[in-house]
Amino acid sequence: MRTVVALICHGSRDPKWCDVFKHLTATLQAQNPDQDMHLCYMEIASPTLMDVVSAWTDHIDMPFRVRVLPLFMASGGHVDHDIPTQIAAVAEAFPALDIAMERPIGENPMVITAIGDIVTTLCENG
Repeated sequence: MRTVVALICHGSRDPKWCDVFKHLTATLQAQNPDQDMHLCYMEIASPTLMDVVSAWTDHIDMPFRVRVLPLFMASGGHVDHDIPTQIAAVAEAFPALDIAMERPIGENPMVITAIGDIVTTLCENG
């Protein structure tokens, strides 16, 4: 079954804030050209998770699975409540869809290792 990835972040009215996440997504897409992924926002900015999944259902044959990757450093109100509420709405709109949320990116051991590497480099370079 094909897996698509929805990178979800908070959202902001500040275009400079959004540009950071757009650049991240473009970089990841360039590194993984065969992987379907799209940036979406939990609130304030668009597209939303529902927008992204709706667009995918228009051009990807079902069934496929969606993995929602929160671009948040840790769990909290948004990750524990708001994003799951949006996922539930998507699941209700598309009952044949396999959709699930991953742990927040900041809790991923690979990210923790990368931050440790950055700290080590900062300390080595004085």
